[in-house]
Order: sequence, then structure tokens, then C-alpha cells
Amino acid sequence: SKASINLGANYFNPYYTAWGVGRGFNVYATRVNADKQNIADFATNNYGAAMNYSFPIALHDSLQLGVGLDYLYLKLSGSPSTTMAAFKKKHGANFTQVLLNAGWTHNNLNAAVFPTKGLAQTLSMTFSVPMGRNGLQYYTADYNLRYFHPVYRSFVFTTRAELGYGQ
Repeated sequence: SKASINLGANYFNPYYTAWGVGRGFNVYATRVNADKQNIADFATNNYGAAMNYSFPIALHDSLQLGVGLDYLYLKLSGSPSTTMAAFKKKHGANFTQVLLNAGWTHNNLNAAVFPTKGLAQTLSMTFSVPMGRNGLQYYTADYNLRYFHPVYRSFVFTTRAELGYGQ
């Protein structure tokens, strides 16, 4: 859309080691211009990169650990809200932080593409550690669930849930 542009690239090797440890990399760039869609009077540029590892702990379970670097630039335009103006005055416009993440995944789906039976769930947490004076400090927790159950012939019941919290 005119309001946002997202670019990203991900790579994950599930067999980085012979004993099943996986390693992945991702890079991203996001530009949001809420002013162009008359949503709010601000724009952000966000860039980052991360490296993640996945460690098998059981047949269908794994733990994930990762670290990344995130940069955010906030630009106010026109007539920003008093909340946005106060935030920028207090914290500035440039934010750099290290992102630490950890998670657990359980996946016993019967197929990677078009599963018809099984459960996949992930619990993950991300913590930001400010670098210098103008970093943002926050945390998020997310839970994702997908469930598939065969009903009749090629009919499959599926449901999903996504929960998240942050501060």
C-alpha cells in the first residue's frame, strides 16, 4: 500500500549440524508513512537483522534462541498528536536496540504443506535491550496454535489462535 513498504529476506538451514540444530538469518526494512493514508501524522523507518538457532529437545519439540539488532527512526509531520509529540520530545527520534528472543515449538503435523491432521504451537518471547541513551526497552510474548482434524474424506476441520502481549 502507499502507507507501508516491507522488504525482508530469511534463510533457515534446519540441518546446520549433524544432530539437528538449525540456524537461520533474517534481514528486514520497513517504511511506514501513516500520514499518506490520513491515519496519523508520523512516519517510521525500521531496519534490522537477526540470527536464530533451533535446538531439538524431543521428536516434535524444539527450543529457539536468537539475537538481532534493530534500528528505528521516527519522523513527525503536520500536526502530530500530543502523545506522539511528547514521546519524541522525551525519547528522541532515533532508536537502536538489541533484540533477544527465545521460544518453544511443538509440531506434530502430518505434512509440512497442506496438513490434514495434527497440532502445531509456538510460544515465543522477545526482549529489547537499548543501545545507548535512545534505545527502546520493551518485551513481547506471543502464542500461536494451528490444529487440523480430518472430518470426512478430503474435508478437514482446522482452527487457529494467536495471542500476544507486550509492554
